[in-house]
Amino acid sequence: MCQITANMIITDIEFCISHPIENELWYTGVYLVIEFLRDRSRHNHECSREFLSFLTSTMEYYNVLISSIQSDYRFSLSNVDNINSIQSEFEQRKILRAVQWCPFLYLSLVISFRYQVVLRGTIPDSVIS
Repeated sequence: MCQITANMIITDIEFCISHPIENELWYTGVYLVIEFLRDRSRHNHECSREFLSFLTSTMEYYNVLISSIQSDYRFSLSNVDNINSIQSEFEQRKILRAVQWCPFLYLSLVISFRYQVVLRGTIPDSVIS
């Protein structure tokens, strides 16, 4: 039986929205996860395959989003000639700002650690990884 309830992780997700976030998709996605967890919590359900699946797919979506932005930034760097241009482009496009992405990466780490410790042996590895 899974021992993590929705309540145990809401605080971690709320950490992610404790700073202003400019990316609307990211902001909406975090709220969707929070609402899902609150709903599970209201019904006093412990985390289930459905919960894990939802959270995993949400995290995968944002990992893809982050990767595409990183790729785009690397591509843009190949088109500039010097440090000033890089700095200027970085500021103009506001890509990969630490304040924007670190909270989500922190959340991914926390969830990943908790699941691997608590759920090992109760849910197939393919679902966790």
